[in-house]
Amino acid sequence: MGSGVVCENVHELRRTYAAELRRVKESRRNDGLRGPRPPSVGDVGVKETVSPSGTQEPRRPFARSWIEVPGGRLPLWTLGAGPDVLLLHGVSADHTEWRAVARGLAVDHRVLLPDLLGRGVSVPEEDAGFDLGREVERLLVVLDAAGARRPLVAGHSHGASLALALAGHRAVTGLLLASPVTPWTPRPRVLDLLERRPIRRAVEPVLRTCRRPLTRYILTRRVYGERGPHIGDAVERYAAPYADPRRARALLRIFRDWRPAELADLPPPDGLDVRVVTGGADRRIVAGEAARWARRLGAACTVLEGVGHGLTEEAPDRVEAILRDMSAGAPGRTSHGETDEHQERPLDPPDGP
Repeated sequence: MGSGVVCENVHELRRTYAAELRRVKESRRNDGLRGPRPPSVGDVGVKETVSPSGTQEPRRPFARSWIEVPGGRLPLWTLGAGPDVLLLHGVSADHTEWRAVARGLAVDHRVLLPDLLGRGVSVPEEDAGFDLGREVERLLVVLDAAGARRPLVAGHSHGASLALALAGHRAVTGLLLASPVTPWTPRPRVLDLLERRPIRRAVEPVLRTCRRPLTRYILTRRVYGERGPHIGDAVERYAAPYADPRRARALLRIFRDWRPAELADLPPPDGLDVRVVTGGADRRIVAGEAARWARRLGAACTVLEGVGHGLTEEAPDRVEAILRDMSAGAPGRTSHGETDEHQERPLDPPDGP
């Protein structure tokens, strides 16, 4: 690719981001989201936890430790005591997307929430890579450091890919794949441009400058359904880490190395409790695609109606309930009927393998 083509692509990216920034500023006047900011996700309305016996207990803080992994350092938050549950976030999110689920589970489980390298408050090295193999290698270090021998593993979106790959290298008690990326999830062709260092160098300052409008656009148009958290709080949580040039540069390498088609090469877990849960209003990975992946893996699939791609924040109670069933050894099934908040339904098997 010649320098003229590189410059043309960079200018096009700049024009696109600038146009989106103008659009978001204009639309905010009418989006009805300027109310006072509530507490952060995971803390909303939670002043106490309720034990299985029904007694109320004071809310406990998460403990944070730092772990040296290949390619940098990452933080691990832990809470509770009991069987281990590892919770893995999406490709550009951080551990906070799981906090509401984690607080409920921590009553009688030990929950482990890492910020994957390059995300959250982690500290990536400049030459760190982010292909599936290297991401799993870091998770193995995290599990060893935490002394987690046979955890129940749940992953959301890209985190579901990591959970599935991890099960090929470490004994786990089960896998919950929430709104999972699948082998058929399209990889935008524009990401091929990120193979070139000059492109990444040119895009990095644009990414840092436009991180809030870009995050707002992704969350409102692609992630949350009707029950998403307060958008101002979510935008700040997910955009703030990429003000740091190291993480902004790392994010571009993460997208460079993100290749969903590689999931087709992973063998289906044998003799393992694997379940898929997805949102009926998911605009990022539609429910039919998630059901197709569940069938390929031999997994039960649950669809939460009215819930979008961010189901760990939109329906944390339902996700927690599924994890509790798995921890207790209850058999997986495609559920149907209604709960207090969310209707669940089975999916007809889609065409294709």
